[in-house]
Amino acid sequence: MILARASAVTTPSPPKKMEGFSLYENAIHRVTIQYPTTWSKQEILLSNDHNDHTGLHVMFVVPIGMRFSNSEDLETTNNKIRYAIYNQFFPEVVLSLKTLLVPETFTLRDITNDHIHALRICFESVNIVETLYGYNLRKIPSSKLLYTYTDPLQNHLHKKGMKIIGINEHTEISITYSSQTEDFDRFFPTVGRMVDTLSIWDSLDFYSD
Repeated sequence: MILARASAVTTPSPPKKMEGFSLYENAIHRVTIQYPTTWSKQEILLSNDHNDHTGLHVMFVVPIGMRFSNSEDLETTNNKIRYAIYNQFFPEVVLSLKTLLVPETFTLRDITNDHIHALRICFESVNIVETLYGYNLRKIPSSKLLYTYTDPLQNHLHKKGMKIIGINEHTEISITYSSQTEDFDRFFPTVGRMVDTLSIWDSLDFYSD
């Protein structure tokens, strides 16, 4: 006998490929999202002690807009690089998925509060500008945070961030956008287009006996 269990919440069919965007796809976690082709991508699969893939962390970063001249010596070039590392923060979008433990009960408000708590541990002067619990992430019930903060590990730069947090079946999904305060509005429309392309595939778990 074969039984199939469909996901409690599914997203719509993936949108058409946008011009100037590349497709990121992860078959293990059944997720796709489009991102600007010029942005760099770094993916990390998170595993437990049994080597099961229980999480995903993929970062999309705006390319460094640093320019060098052939007339510059090595010291000048190194000084530019050091300044960029400690005094600039290139806008980034991070897509994270984490498997929630089935026996436990997690509410969207609980998970959102955990994210707020983590922000206050990692950063300084965190100010939650807006908390929205009725956000709709591609038909997945979600919350949305807008916040400002300073980064103690990067010369105390003033930054602004947005987090969208949702729960699909037993998976926690979060999309985090962060940048220096003055760059936030510049890249916000692009991030919005990325978010609109998120797709979680229908899951069917099969059992046979």
